[in-house]
Amino acid sequence: MLGTGTPVSEIMPPLPDMSVNPDDPKSTKEFDRALGARVKFLRQVRGISQEKLAENLGLTFQQVQKYETGANRFPIARLVKIAQLLGCTASFFLGEDTNSDESMKLFPVLAERKDILAMIPLLAKASPSQVKALRAFLEADQGEDA
Repeated sequence: MLGTGTPVSEIMPPLPDMSVNPDDPKSTKEFDRALGARVKFLRQVRGISQEKLAENLGLTFQQVQKYETGANRFPIARLVKIAQLLGCTASFFLGEDTNSDESMKLFPVLAERKDILAMIPLLAKASPSQVKALRAFLEADQGEDA
């Protein structure tokens, strides 16, 4: 668990409404992009690189990138494996697994601070000394504001 606050599903990219015309190729492509964005979002929240996820799936990072951008469709078995690696269920990505959602709450500030979310991939690649230096900087800055 990353903290308490806003459920992940509330700040994940939304899925398009497929009930309008589920056979429309445009709707299908939008869904693939949205699903990929959700996978990318949770991967970044978890601090896992595309390379690491690809390695665990037996793929190249380019293949993971294509899934995340919606260029390639997710085979259901692969979506299930990705969900396992990211600590949720495939249903979670479809917005249907509220139990998984409750177990993965985020700090409330993330819902409003997209700039902080954008830093997650950078933090995931940071060395321990860089993280320590950033933490010291932020904590020192907090002391000045008090």
